[in-house]
Amino acid sequence: MNLRIVALILALGVVAALLFSPPKRSPPPPAAGPSETSSAPASAGLPARPEALEFQPLAFTPPDAASFRRVLPDGTAVYLAPAHEFPLVTVSITFKGGASLDPADVPGLASMTARMIREGGTQDRGPAELDETLDFLATEVGVAANETFTTATMNCLKSNLDESLALFVGMLRGPAFDAARLDTAKARVVEGLKQRNDDASSILSRDWKRLVYGIGHFESAEPTDKTVAAISRERLAEMHRRIVHPGNMIVAVSGDFDEPEMLAKLEKAFAGWERGSAAPDPAAPTAML
Repeated sequence: MNLRIVALILALGVVAALLFSPPKRSPPPPAAGPSETSSAPASAGLPARPEALEFQPLAFTPPDAASFRRVLPDGTAVYLAPAHEFPLVTVSITFKGGASLDPADVPGLASMTARMIREGGTQDRGPAELDETLDFLATEVGVAANETFTTATMNCLKSNLDESLALFVGMLRGPAFDAARLDTAKARVVEGLKQRNDDASSILSRDWKRLVYGIGHFESAEPTDKTVAAISRERLAEMHRRIVHPGNMIVAVSGDFDEPEMLAKLEKAFAGWERGSAAPDPAAPTAML
């Protein structure tokens, strides 16, 4: 009986020792040798404080614009900047005049004209067909009117430059101002007018322009639902004739092209395009703060 008790006590002692004894710790790894340690970045030559850093002076000389300027036989100024890093060509045409030419009773006419030149199709291609053709060619085309100027840009691959340029210039020369697209564009503008008072900054901007430029100045003019409704295809065509023509534009081309070939392509694209008079200078503000 006593032996059983002794054996039981010994067994309990062994179990308790196993349960409550601390785990064995593995020995630390040997210290890395000099060749195994990662070398810290060298700090030689670095100042102690950031303000002690010294920089080489930046020297930039603007390029001479005259060296890039060419003139087509019809008198159109063209600026050429060849760059052969990528097989891309960008054509940008800047026209004088934008919102500064808007009639007093139809503010936003120049902006809508620019928008519809791009979205309204051409004389020989409907809007959807023009969009699909440009997408197929991977050619980006845009037209936008600012306060004092209007820009038309095209970016295309060098391999389809001829076809893209023909579409681009054809769009500028003969926009169709599709009636259905015009109705859609006008509806979007009206929806935007409904939301312009949702943001206090928009209200502040309109009032500030009235104070700075005066109520009757084009910089402060704002469209309404009635003025948007007054925009017609006839008024778009009239604004287009005033702005978009060789006598009122400057052309800039950059990208992968040969200068003589590009000049020949532009001369061919603009051939027969009537050269009108340049748009008048914008009116100066009359308001006094």
